[in-house]
Formats: sequence, structure tokens, C-alpha cells
Amino acid sequence: MALSALLDSEATFAQQAEECGLSEPWITALKDNGVATFAMLSFAITSPGTVASDQVTCLLNNMRPGVVATIADFVVVKRVLFESQTLLIHRFKSAAEGDDTVPKKMSAPEHDARLTRQRDQLRGSDITGSLEPAHELYDLCARWLNVMRWLTSALPSVCQGSRN
Repeated sequence: MALSALLDSEATFAQQAEECGLSEPWITALKDNGVATFAMLSFAITSPGTVASDQVTCLLNNMRPGVVATIADFVVVKRVLFESQTLLIHRFKSAAEGDDTVPKKMSAPEHDARLTRQRDQLRGSDITGSLEPAHELYDLCARWLNVMRWLTSALPSVCQGSRN
């Protein structure tokens, strides 16, 4: 699975945070404060590679005023923070080394979240069973979208360079 898919997926972040033991009110508080992905959390408290201790306390105390965070809350947030920063550092390392041999795949929680959004948007259409898009179709569309984004960002500079 592509690291960018993990880092930028709200659904994957919520699922992983829950699996680590973070309760729903804390996950919601993070989202309400604009921290809904691993990529966002990586920089929300400290820069990746920097040990966070007092910063986690400050974050938890300010996120839900009036709620006292337990030791378990601190431990879980530190674990999720560590995982997010580790993923981000690995993504940068892979990009620097040019490791594009791994096919880009969407995480299962992200796939499920997109399918749910499609069902909500296309009410009246049966998107179940054999009519449900395959995971590979989502992966293919995501790759095409990334290529289109790259082309639209690269074309202006390419066109300007050809005029010189």
C-alpha cells in the first residue's frame, strides 16, 4: 500500500487510532481541531524525529476543555503520534530513494469510506454485491488522478520552457 494513501486517509487514521485504543471522543476532538490524518498529526505536536512529552499534555488539555486526559490517553496519543511520524519519515526516505516499484493501493478503510460517500451521492443506484466497484478499480482511478495532478502541475512550466 502506498504510504501517501496511509498518510492522507482520514478513514485509515481513524481506524488505526481506534485500534491503538484511542476513544471516539478523542478521535472526534482531533478531527474537530483539523488533525484527521497521519500526515497532519505528524506535525501537530512536534516535528517528526523530535521527542514529544509536554507537547502531548498541552495538546490533550487544550483539545477537550474540562476533560482530564488519563494516562492511557497520553500513551495512546504518543503511540499514534509515533506511528504517524514513522510513516512520514519512511515516505520521505522512499521518495528520496526513488522507490516507486510498489503499486499504489488504497487502504481498506479509505476504500470503504469512498464507497459509503458514493452510495450517499448516488441514492437510488444499487451499489452492492456484484455492482460494487472492485478495490483495484479504486486503485486505478487514484493512480490516474495522481497522474492528472502531476500533469496539470508540470504542464505550465513545460509550456513556458518550450517558449524560451
